[in-house]
Formats: sequence, C-alpha cells, structure tokens
Amino acid sequence: ALLDFKSHEIANTAWAFATLGTCYPDFMAALASRTMQEGVLVDFKPHEIANTVWAFATLNVYHSDLMASIAERVLQEGVLAVFRSQDVANTVWAFARLGVHDPKLMAATAVRMLQEGALVHLTPHAIANTVWAFATLGVRDLSLMAAVAARTLEKGTLTVQNAQDVVNTVWAFATLGVTNTDLTDAIAERMLQEGALAECSPNNMA
Repeated sequence: ALLDFKSHEIANTAWAFATLGTCYPDFMAALASRTMQEGVLVDFKPHEIANTVWAFATLNVYHSDLMASIAERVLQEGVLAVFRSQDVANTVWAFARLGVHDPKLMAATAVRMLQEGALVHLTPHAIANTVWAFATLGVRDLSLMAAVAARTLEKGTLTVQNAQDVVNTVWAFATLGVTNTDLTDAIAERMLQEGALAECSPNNMA
C-alpha cells in the first residue's frame, strides 16, 4: 500500500504521526524511501514538503538522504518562490532541529524571508522559531536579523509570544552576536510583565 502513496498521502501520514507523537522508526524509514523514489518528490506541493520535513524533525527521526533530497528539491528553480512564509519557517526549523546545515538552503531561505511581505505573514511563534533555526545552525545573516527584530518590535508581536518564544529570540541574537538595543529593551520589558518569568522553566533560563 505504501508504494502507492501519493505526495499528499505521504505528507499527511507523516504529519499525523508527528502530531500524535507516535514514532515507528521502520515506518518512517519506509515513508522516506517512498518519498525519494523517482518522480515522487517532484509532485510535492510546498506545504507537503514543509509538513513532511517538520514531521520527521518533530519525531526526531534523522534520515540523511531524505534531508538532502528535500534540500535539493527546494533549491530547484522556482520552487522556493512559491513557498508560503509558514512553509519556509517550518522547513528551516526542521533542518535546525535535526542539526542539518545546508548552506545553500539557508542562504536561499533567508533571501525568501526578506522578500516584501514574507515576515508579515508569519505568526509570532514562527518568527521566533525561524530566528532560532538560523542561530542553531550558526547562520548569521544581518539583514534577516534586522528584519526579524523590526517584525518582533511591531505592536502586538511580543505580547502574544510565550516565554519560550521570547527566550528563543533573545538567545538567537546573543548566539549570533547581533546587538539590537531596541529589541533587548522590549524583551526585558516583556519579561517583567506579571507572570512572564513564571512561565520560564529552569532550562529556559539556563
């Protein structure tokens, strides 16, 4: 049956197992193999690519050939251009979560995120995840960091981010050695709000 799975069936199945937090390594390996069969990955829509790689990362299943194949597909001409901002965010988060650094992919996704309107369509949580991903992989793109800071400072963004989002954001800037006084001032003010620090576990603040 798995050999007959189409792109949306592969993506939806992987997403479902990840959402349920249920991991069967042999099954995930079989999904990866099916995805990499000739002519399959080329049919994946952007959100199917993002959901698939997100699922593998969420379940902490590292499949080197699959990650390489997905990076190659995303970098093909015109593919990344039709990714929604959320798809880009989920993809870079997944690569960072699994510790896979593809310099060409990260450079291309940074360019995509800097296109007009891209960051505007990201949720506050996705903004934090994106900057965390770049920092985790040690990718220091000053233009992207400046854009993320500006987006985070927009009214209402920090107020709806949870403690983990805020910590991930300031951690990313510190890790990459990028100073933005306005952002750190705003983050400090946000964390001083009633109950904010109570949300932080010791691991958050370590």
